[in-house]
Amino acid sequence: IFYAAPRIMDVHAKGVDKGRAARTLQQRLGRKYLVCVGDAPNDIPMLEVAAVPFAPDDCYPDVRAWGPVILPPCNDHCIARLIEILEERYA
Repeated sequence: IFYAAPRIMDVHAKGVDKGRAARTLQQRLGRKYLVCVGDAPNDIPMLEVAAVPFAPDDCYPDVRAWGPVILPPCNDHCIARLIEILEERYA
């Protein structure tokens, strides 16, 4: 059992987390880079394995303290900004 947020509980098999799932997806798709966006504490394992981790400005404090690249808030085009950043870095 993992508490994703104050009132949200994830229940999954031991050893399963978003990091492992994201890495498995990356390998199955044959992608070189893993880019992830997360806003809650249960996203931290996924952000840890990402080549480039991102979080929206309105993420949970635990995620912000972890140190990802901070995007605009969720309702302010954060994914559009993510795409712009990636284009700048990898174009």
